[in-house]
Amino acid sequence: MNKEQCIVDLVKLELAVSELYMFFSRKFPEDRFFWEDLAQEEKTHALLLQSNKDSILTKKEFKNELFISDENILRETNNTINDMIQKFGHNPPSREQAFQAALKTEKTAGELYYQSTMNIKSDDEGIKIFQELNREFANHTHKIQKYMKEKSII
Repeated sequence: MNKEQCIVDLVKLELAVSELYMFFSRKFPEDRFFWEDLAQEEKTHALLLQSNKDSILTKKEFKNELFISDENILRETNNTINDMIQKFGHNPPSREQAFQAALKTEKTAGELYYQSTMNIKSDDEGIKIFQELNREFANHTHKIQKYMKEKSII
């Protein structure tokens, strides 16, 4: 996959996840602040990738294996999230379905970052960004599960 296109698609992924969470914040007022916080964190991830794009693309230390080899995976993931938002717009999910969709989304996105970087040891800032994003997805999964438990959401 073209490195630049990979970064563009990763930014789109972060923004799509943010949009999904904002959708949930409007549909479930009782969880509004929870969803808005997650949405804002996803936007921050997108900004982090975008603002470091040139550095990521130009550093020699930034190896090709950091970029997802199957160019369709990112596009399919983005399409799945956008389709989910569209589907939920016509047929709103239950509160439980929203949380399950968020968990699935976080795990899928997190796996993309994990595949890309977690086994690489480096002091390179670009690599560290990808590794931090992976930790954030794991953290989001944990946050969602913890919130669900606190609110007795199955």
